[in-house]
Amino acid sequence: VRPMPTSAEQVAALPSYSADEVAWPRAAGTNRIEGSAEIPGSPAVKTCAGENVWLRPRSVLEDHRIKVIFGNLERARIPVVQYLDRASYENANMPLPPKAYDEDARKLPCSAGGKFTAENIPDGDYYAIVMVFPGEYLGKITPIETIDAAMRRVTVAGGQTVTLDILADR
Repeated sequence: VRPMPTSAEQVAALPSYSADEVAWPRAAGTNRIEGSAEIPGSPAVKTCAGENVWLRPRSVLEDHRIKVIFGNLERARIPVVQYLDRASYENANMPLPPKAYDEDARKLPCSAGGKFTAENIPDGDYYAIVMVFPGEYLGKITPIETIDAAMRRVTVAGGQTVTLDILADR
């Protein structure tokens, strides 16, 4: 059962979904994002292979969700268990968006090499969000404690191609 906010101030403080605020990314743009989400490491690489990267337009609601889930608005990587707990609609700080919320995002397939591409992106600010899995579990049941969720903010404008490494430190 979702804990309900206990005061009028808490209810008012939760942002709501606004279709008008996120209408701009539905148009075709001239920008391109060439991205990757792969962490070399031992014992295995972590990658987004076989997953989708979600490219979400920046909005008041999305800023709030990203801040609650990841703790900042620029970039982060957290264990997926923590992500699921923070993103849960049982969390009183997490507004419940309508179905249209997911229609405002682009789903970008991640290749076996941990690469993804977004084309015809309108000028603006976005959040790229992805789950990364240890390479040795690809195609197998993966222990949840080995999965991470990652986010990185990206800005595109003027017909540019941006190279985005979601998991890079800088």
